[in-house]
Amino acid sequence: MKFCINCVHYRTNPQAPDKKELGLCAVYPAKQNPVDGSYEYGHEFGFCSSHRISGCNQSAKFYEEKESNHV
Repeated sequence: MKFCINCVHYRTNPQAPDKKELGLCAVYPAKQNPVDGSYEYGHEFGFCSSHRISGCNQSAKFYEEKESNHV
């Protein structure tokens, strides 16, 4: 399974008591270009949990593994 915490887009939430639980996604909100299908990434971060429901979803569409996790 692809976990948000292992993704390059994952950011810790400095205002959360448990920084891992309320992680932020740098891709959220992403807007898809209707002409070429590319994505424009927002400058605001949204919660990973929200993005897994309505954006990236369970298929982890935007998931990119962090370099440090490669063996």
